[in-house]
Amino acid sequence: MTPIPPVTLRSLLGTKLYHAYLTHAQHGNDPATIDLLVGDTLTPAGREAWADVLDAPIVRIQPHHFGVELQLAGVTCERIDAFTHMLNALAFPQNRGGWVREPDEYG
Repeated sequence: MTPIPPVTLRSLLGTKLYHAYLTHAQHGNDPATIDLLVGDTLTPAGREAWADVLDAPIVRIQPHHFGVELQLAGVTCERIDAFTHMLNALAFPQNRGGWVREPDEYG
């Protein structure tokens, strides 16, 4: 029997994730909301730079007060936090390293 691959953020990029909270499965981190993550949000350079977060297994999905919580394993809290902060830096697009397309670029 072929094993089922883990669910990851990368595997969910074909859907629209609204109000997702990324947390670490075993270590508490201060979750930040990702307002919207869709397949075209990240540039190819962004997908490469954040591959560790995108490919981390999602070990639990549960409702959260304002959205859905995705608990990740195999990646540090610091990387999870850095990823969410980078995505949410809408006021400072120059700090996103060419990793994110602006919303008007992907609808």
